[in-house]
Amino acid sequence: MKVTMIKKRLADGSACAKCVEAEALLKRRDAWTFVDAVVWADEGDPTSEGMRLAEEHGVELAPFFLVRDDEGETTVYTSALKLHRALLKAHPTPAPDMVSQSISVEAHAHRLEHAEPQQVVRWALETHGSRLAIAFSGAEDVALIDMASKTGLPFEVFILDTGRLHPETLRFVEKVRAHYGIEISVMYPNAEALQAFADVSGRALGEAMRRYAKCSEPVLPEAMSPSDKEQATK
Repeated sequence: MKVTMIKKRLADGSACAKCVEAEALLKRRDAWTFVDAVVWADEGDPTSEGMRLAEEHGVELAPFFLVRDDEGETTVYTSALKLHRALLKAHPTPAPDMVSQSISVEAHAHRLEHAEPQQVVRWALETHGSRLAIAFSGAEDVALIDMASKTGLPFEVFILDTGRLHPETLRFVEKVRAHYGIEISVMYPNAEALQAFADVSGRALGEAMRRYAKCSEPVLPEAMSPSDKEQATK
């Protein structure tokens, strides 16, 4: 497998902002070592190698990546995140020994019992690397992202979009992306499975609420005994 990154060089000689972000993302996730070559598409030179490759593969945005497999087939990636996922599939991390991992977790849990949160986050990132993912809900999880970002180590962030996220949450996700220069993967539940769950759970919830409402109905004064009325007025 050969990976080539095509970066855009602006008229002032600097790399485009998206190119810088993409390279930083791959470096944070220990994937930059898989990039075999970098080719420049010069803004002021339509004959540059990068411009030629962009025209050849019908790509209009930078950066993009060309991945040639062992059989000579070339795949184009216009997203550093998608490239990273493809690299993970091509170079999977060996599964850990669950027994030794269990012993290790117990030992580290004892050692980190009184550690500061930043120390715990650093240990987790150093131990699990880019396999570690932070679940982001658009609120206090920013504290974890901030601590992880300050370590300079690679990590993953994802958010589950159930289709019911508030617009404010989605806007906040974009702010966090821009502020920390990270990619936040958006995960979606299986629509059919979710609908089936909602149908069954919805009926169960409705029945539970009806039972609750019936049990919590106030006792009408006319249905109360004289002693109950006297007690209720005290």
